[in-house]
Parts: sequence; C-alpha cells; structure tokens
Amino acid sequence: MRVSLFRNILWTASLVSLLTILSGPAPVWAGVARHTVQPGESLSAITRDFYGDKDLFAVIALYNGIDDPERIKPGTVIRLPFSERVTVGRGESLSLIAKRVWNTPMFYQVLADVNGIARPESVPAGTKIRIPVMVPYRLGRGESLSTVAGSYYGNPKQFRPIALASAIDDPARIAAGTRIKIPLILTRAARPRPRPAPAPAKPATPAPVKKPPPPAPASRKPDRTLIQAEEAFRRGDYGEARDLLAEGQRSISSADRPEALRLLASCHLAYGDRDSALAALRESYGLDPSFRPQPSMVNPELMKLHEQAMGRR
Repeated sequence: MRVSLFRNILWTASLVSLLTILSGPAPVWAGVARHTVQPGESLSAITRDFYGDKDLFAVIALYNGIDDPERIKPGTVIRLPFSERVTVGRGESLSLIAKRVWNTPMFYQVLADVNGIARPESVPAGTKIRIPVMVPYRLGRGESLSTVAGSYYGNPKQFRPIALASAIDDPARIAAGTRIKIPLILTRAARPRPRPAPAPAKPATPAPVKKPPPPAPASRKPDRTLIQAEEAFRRGDYGEARDLLAEGQRSISSADRPEALRLLASCHLAYGDRDSALAALRESYGLDPSFRPQPSMVNPELMKLHEQAMGRR
C-alpha cells in the first residue's frame, strides 16, 4: 500500500513539473551561430560578413578561446554569438527575464545597464531589449574593471555590468589573472554581405613563355619590440605593452617609432592617463604629420586626442 501510494505521489509530482515546464514561459538566451573557416578566410572578414563590423574579430577570438586571431586554420568551427531581441510581456519584469536567461533574477541590472534602461523596476510592457552575450576575459597585469570597461564600452566608469555578471563584490580589489565576463550587445548584420561568385572557368590555352620577373625587394619587418607590444595589447595586457614600449624606446627604429608612440598612447588611455596619451600622439605627429586615423577603427575618446594632437579642437 505504501509503495503504491509513493508511486502515485512521484507520478503526480512529475506530471505537475511537466505541466509547469510546458505552460511556463520559454527560456531565452543569446543566440549562437556556427561557421566553418574556409581557405583564405580571416576572422575579421567573418565578423564583417556576420556582424557588419570587422573590428569585432578580437571579441570573437576571446569568445572562442583563440589565442592568435590572425591565424585560424581552414576547417576550424567557430561560434558566432548574437543578442536575441526580447519583448517585455504584460506583468513581466527584468528580474523575471534574468531568471529565465541566467537563473539569477539579480542579473536584472545587467539587462538594464546594457540596454540603457534608467528605471529597471518599472519597464512597460512592449519594451524591446536584447540579451547580452557574456564574453569571457582574463584580467592582465595592471588591468582593472575600469580599463576593461573603457576598452569595450568606451567609458571606464561603466564597469558595473561587468562586476555584476562576474559576481565581483569589490571591483577595486581584483588580482591579475581573474576570469571575468563582459556583457556585450552583438547584433547580426541586417543584410549579410554576399560573397563574390567564383568566376566561370575559361578553356585552358597555352600561355606564352615569359621570363620570370625579378624578385621583389624584401619588405621591411616591423621592430620586434613593437610586434611584442602589439601582441600584448591585443591580449588586453596593456601594462605589459606599455612597459615593452617604454623599455624599447632606444631600440625601436625611426621608421617604426610613430606607430610605437600611437600604440603607447592607447596604453596610457587604457589607464585613464589622457595627458601622457596626448603627449605621445603629439610626438608621433611630429615624426609622421601625414598620418590620419580612421574614425571607425579608433575609440571615440582616443579619436578626440588624435584631433587635439593634430591641432584640431
């Protein structure tokens, strides 16, 4: 009798759980597409086609754990995350959506911050929000949540969503090597750029015999110190990049010095030192006055310093 009663209780509980799952709201999360790297394809070309922004290659490298984003082998399958759009339903709150997404209602503030919602406690029904992608990141030497926020949000003061998503209680005390999560809104391109169709094959014709062209002069290789500093900067190790450039000031060739100074300016700005960044940029323009940065490739705050260094206000 007890066994039969116990079975009935289990069956009833299982049925209630199943009905709750079927009748309850469906879970939502950031979407992920997969892409197989083709011969001759680069990560920047993939992000340009998928997101409409080739500069996201570094973010996608972090998401996929790729150490060298400039070298990906054909046949590699990479994940391309994107932020799903969600409409707030009647009687729904950001905390309820956060619980459905991450099983943590306290992450409602992450949704509010990345979607620019000033009053998360009263979001009207019909409001459209996007679910951020949680990009993994490891703090380098000398880095802080502020420097990471400055690099990925363009504002060092907007570190709160990173702290919340990473469960960090005291953002002022974080050791190098700490693994964090950066909530980012990544949207797919509305119209992915079509790939050019292969040219039709032409009938083979015997080519005239020509003398081989003279060998091209060997291209100049960038200074080794500059290469190491650029690699450290791409990894997010701004302190290491700055130290390499400072220690290698005398060894860097005159041809590479303007580029090294521009990189040094980016390192200074990552630590909030605008004066040192501006001084480095002014020195770089003194050596290479013809250089002009591309606004789409430069952080807006850094672009303002470039304009000051060039003499424009």
